[in-house]
Amino acid sequence: MAIARLLDSQASAALGRDPRTALRLGEAAHALDPSSETRSALLDELLATSYAGTLTGHTGGVTAVAFAPDGHTLATASLDQTVRLWDVAGLERLQLHTMEHACVITGGGLDRGEWAHYVPGLNYVNVCAS
Repeated sequence: MAIARLLDSQASAALGRDPRTALRLGEAAHALDPSSETRSALLDELLATSYAGTLTGHTGGVTAVAFAPDGHTLATASLDQTVRLWDVAGLERLQLHTMEHACVITGGGLDRGEWAHYVPGLNYVNVCAS
């Protein structure tokens, strides 16, 4: 429980400068201590950040982005000479369980190296494993 609280405090401190890491720390805290306190902290972190995930798929740098008038489709153009369309409807909604939503937008929890840095002494836990 003490480590979970420490991770939550680190998450709060990192939220403004590195929201993805902050969310991953919150995920780890909730996985170590799945209490209403850590769930509430993770929910607060989700609501306090505009980080909605990372879109992957281009092999080159993205040079342009635009939303369709419906607000649900994002177009991206890349140096790899491709244009991709993304369905982003619902990315901002908390339709999933809080932990599942956090794992979806961060692309997974802390990796082994991050875990060793933030949670030294505890065996690695893949907190976003299905």
